[in-house]
Amino acid sequence: MNIQMLNLDKIIPYPNNPKLHPEVQIKKIANSIQEFGFKVPILVDKEYNIIAGHGRYLAARRLGLKEVPVIIASDLTPAQVKAFRIADNKVTESEWEIELLTIELNQLKEQGYDLELTGFNENEIQNLINEINNYQVINDYSSKNKEVNMDDFENGGNWHECPKCGFKFQD
Repeated sequence: MNIQMLNLDKIIPYPNNPKLHPEVQIKKIANSIQEFGFKVPILVDKEYNIIAGHGRYLAARRLGLKEVPVIIASDLTPAQVKAFRIADNKVTESEWEIELLTIELNQLKEQGYDLELTGFNENEIQNLINEINNYQVINDYSSKNKEVNMDDFENGGNWHECPKCGFKFQD
């Protein structure tokens, strides 16, 4: 696999790309490229038609980039190219592990990091953080529910269990 820089004007978007890229998503991708750099190349065929990376292409246009990293996939049949365009978007769909995501977001927030650069909007971020910071109900092993404050988990060297998912960790 060879990553090379290619003039953006040579890249051809696939006119029948079935994945939508609304303006709000393009803005998020552009913000990500500005913050982290262009870390995921656009995948093109040997004629420079986009196989995967239409959103990154549109974000690069928005940013006024002249060149972008690409991978030229010359080893795929036309049917494989068509299938990969769909699979590249479909196979990455999944749910979030909310508790772990919230822990990560909280740590970034404590470091003063702009959480919207993660791709979540302000309301989504606040809802996730509120969910873990609020008092939650857990079932202790005697089947008796009790209210727990996340501040109770700040004791050093002890094992703790997440009140929502049961994830166990030691501080």
